[in-house]
Amino acid sequence: MKILFAGTPDIAVPTLEALAAHFEVVGVLTSLDKPQGRRKVLVAPPVKQAALRLGLPVVQFDHLGSEARSAVGALGADTLVCFAFGKFFGPKFLALFELALNIHPSLLPVLRGPSPIQGAILGGMTESGISIQRLAKEMDSGDLCAQMRFPLDGTETDGSLTEKVSRLAPGFVVDALSKPLVFTPQSGEPTFCKMLSHEDGIISWNRPAREISAQIRALYPWPKAQ
Repeated sequence: MKILFAGTPDIAVPTLEALAAHFEVVGVLTSLDKPQGRRKVLVAPPVKQAALRLGLPVVQFDHLGSEARSAVGALGADTLVCFAFGKFFGPKFLALFELALNIHPSLLPVLRGPSPIQGAILGGMTESGISIQRLAKEMDSGDLCAQMRFPLDGTETDGSLTEKVSRLAPGFVVDALSKPLVFTPQSGEPTFCKMLSHEDGIISWNRPAREISAQIRALYPWPKAQ
């Protein structure tokens, strides 16, 4: 198994490190460096910083077109493992791999979409988890090869639950990929979550206290309730 790891934020770093320790990771695909601060200094995404520490080749593209496919194809990966990359993969890109997997922090088909961690808190859920699925044309709809569950106690913030997923995912993913993969279709009624913005932090004080608490916790540390 020759893995191309695709990811961007901090949550994905421990999983990249674990995969590099147990498998052959031939390269890392991540987002472009972004300007930060008043001086607009370019800062590499956390996954790129980790890849460079590990001595892994890094490819960065804003658009996964022919140039990106050529650079990725040259790495010789047969397996794509994605965790919070932040971009969609088209059929031509996925055709580069024998196997393309996505790590999603919810119990799919629950909370398909870009904000499942915040969505679990906003929804007042008592349980969440991590799913490993085959990448499919429709977002987060692919067949499952592994799921893990864990309880929620109602005190989680986006920050604390993200840290928990980041800590649990590496061992879970390595264990799943160390065994023969068996895929099963997702079962149950899908639910969806959306991309959050600053407007989602505005509190409506006529809502129940439980919902306001969930809103405050789900939007901490970003964009914070107000």
